Amino acid sequence: MCKNIFHKRWYDDNKELQECIEMLADKDISLQKRISTFLVEHILNYPICQEVLTEEIYSKAYSSDYRRVYDNKESCRIILEFLKVLPDDVRSEIIKNTKDFINGLDH
Repeated sequence: MCKNIFHKRWYDDNKELQECIEMLADKDISLQKRISTFLVEHILNYPICQEVLTEEIYSKAYSSDYRRVYDNKESCRIILEFLKVLPDDVRSEIIKNTKDFINGLDH
């Protein structure tokens, strides 16, 4: 008997992160790169982020290994690897600012 097993991902309970990734995924590649650049620069402005973003995180983020659905979208992969290690409050603030940035691009 084969059961359908669902492996919960670390971001499955984070609706704002899922919305942010969906917004990003809907953009063309050039906009995805602009958004990704904004997000990475924004993340690096937080002192706590500089402490948690180790060389290992950079290696995972920029790796060409495809393990998950979003891994083939470079911008999504980079953003999720960086956001994964951040404290919840910082992550929420960064996601809000990123969504505001993305919405600003649409106008």
